[in-house]
Amino acid sequence: MTKLSYAAWLDKWEWMIGTGLYIEDVAQEVAVLRAAIDKNIETTMFSIVTIFAVTVAVIIVLTLAINWHEHKLADKNLKELAHKTVMFQEDERKHLARELHDGVNQLLVSSKCHLELSILEMSMSVRWGTLSSLNHRCRKLS
Repeated sequence: MTKLSYAAWLDKWEWMIGTGLYIEDVAQEVAVLRAAIDKNIETTMFSIVTIFAVTVAVIIVLTLAINWHEHKLADKNLKELAHKTVMFQEDERKHLARELHDGVNQLLVSSKCHLELSILEMSMSVRWGTLSSLNHRCRKLS
């Protein structure tokens, strides 16, 4: 075994003091300290990886929750928009039907009046039933 030693002579008391240590003991202590340090590094790395994994999992869950919530809001807004569009189309159809009905009726009444005047003036015979049925059909359509 290799030994490192030191000795000193003390003149005042006429003593010799010496000390020493074995190199293998120092190597064993260094090995024990290195093993402890390696174990601490391994534990720290495991803790960091665990914390990172948990953090990523939480971020993923929160992202999915926010995405789901946004999806629900978008669906709700889309349904409201579709409903408003249908209601607007229905109102526009009603308005157009009223305008068409009023316009056609005015034309038919005006035509009927002109025909009556023409018949009176020219003494022509026209089938009034056809014109009346046309007027009636137009009202039914509207």
